[in-house]
Amino acid sequence: MKNKSIFTIPIIIILSLYMGTSCVFASVPYPSFAYGPEGKPFRIQTPYMPVNVIGNKLYQKDKLGRLVNTLGLNNPNDIYIDKSDNMFISDNFNNRVVEINDTGVLLQEFGIGQDPKSRLNGPEGVYVSQNGDVYVADTGNQRIVVYKPNGQFIKEYKKPDDVSLKKIMFSPIQLSIDSRGFLFIVLRGSNEGIVVLSPAGEFQGFFGRNVTQLSLMESIKRKLYTKQQVATNSNQVAASVSDVYIGNDNYIYTCTQNVSTNLIKKLNTKGEDLFENIDFNVNDDNIVTNGELSFSAITVDKHGFIYAVDKENGLVFIFDNNGHILASFGMKLTGNNFRIGRFGVPVSIAVNSKGEIYVADQSYNGIQVFKPTRFMNEVFTATNLYNNGEYSKSKPYWEDILKKNVFYYEAHLALGEIYYENQQWSKSLTELKLAKNQKLYSDALWQLRVVWVQRNINKLAGAFVLFSSLLFIAKRFKNKLNIKKLRI
Repeated sequence: MKNKSIFTIPIIIILSLYMGTSCVFASVPYPSFAYGPEGKPFRIQTPYMPVNVIGNKLYQKDKLGRLVNTLGLNNPNDIYIDKSDNMFISDNFNNRVVEINDTGVLLQEFGIGQDPKSRLNGPEGVYVSQNGDVYVADTGNQRIVVYKPNGQFIKEYKKPDDVSLKKIMFSPIQLSIDSRGFLFIVLRGSNEGIVVLSPAGEFQGFFGRNVTQLSLMESIKRKLYTKQQVATNSNQVAASVSDVYIGNDNYIYTCTQNVSTNLIKKLNTKGEDLFENIDFNVNDDNIVTNGELSFSAITVDKHGFIYAVDKENGLVFIFDNNGHILASFGMKLTGNNFRIGRFGVPVSIAVNSKGEIYVADQSYNGIQVFKPTRFMNEVFTATNLYNNGEYSKSKPYWEDILKKNVFYYEAHLALGEIYYENQQWSKSLTELKLAKNQKLYSDALWQLRVVWVQRNINKLAGAFVLFSSLLFIAKRFKNKLNIKKLRI
């Protein structure tokens, strides 16, 4: 019996650990991934846990302070979270914008007043300025409306009288505002890029226009046809920007659906894309249809981490400020099998001060809420320290991440670079090999060879002198032999 228990106890422990792990993964209705070189996915621990859906039912305080039911969301289209972590949601079919807290209590309504100027018609985008003014893309009325925090109408921005906008329908769907107060407005169907207005409403130009991505047939036409023939026969136009968000770093972030390159852009004030050479596509058709992502919405948190929603595939992606994918999670809703964490029509994304993700999903008529796990918080901490140049502080976090997931590519890459900076070439080579980074691996290997030469320079010099001496002696001896032979 003793012998049996010796074997049984370890088996029970292993099985319980395995079952425990399975339960962790089984508790969420979607797989989670990170990505290595060339977009190759690998499974990771759940980065975000689904919490609940809010907004499909809303509550309001009555005169006695009691919470009572009130009109819920109907086709929410955009979400913005202010510095107090209150949510502003464009309630499209109810022709209003609502301000709610994280428990679904209605705090304020915008666009429902008696004044015709204040009333909204199918609003799609919403933004809150630093002073609390609420800007709304009033799509049905073809304007931008501005309200005070108490819901009072302030002003409106209509289509500027400019020749560049003459043939363009001013139908705003998204907007963001920079530190100068300039408005960056996405228009439905516009392939000219984002419209920029001054605080006074004057047209400043187009910004961040997408490049026309040609099919193979169109590329052949452009090489063989004249300019006139191309203009007559071509039906290819640049894709319209889907969403825009201006981060605390003053970069303008955009995303575009149904394109194969430049899915996400990080633009400076000159319009230069810092992500121009980054391939955001995923190399696995089981995760993404046809191996291509299609981002419908984007946001950036206070640390510069980027969050994007892929409406077509039902996925949320998280990137660092250099465009590296840190994690993805989610799954497309099938039929009427509603379950928190599976996305039907996700159209907007926002992040609060606690790092919780809020996704407006029209299939649920509400906002899906996700809370970061300890694993994801550790990835954020390590990445943030590393990107801020605090390599030594980030090192233990990367090491702990690898204890939890030995395949996590970004950890191997970061440690490889940290060891490189610390001139620990052998350790750097090991990590960079696992990260499959050929360039840095070659650099580390070269440095290791240089160090070996430096350490063994005396031995090499001595060996060279000895070899030269022996060679000299051998030549002298050979010459003497040749002289003797000649004499004979």
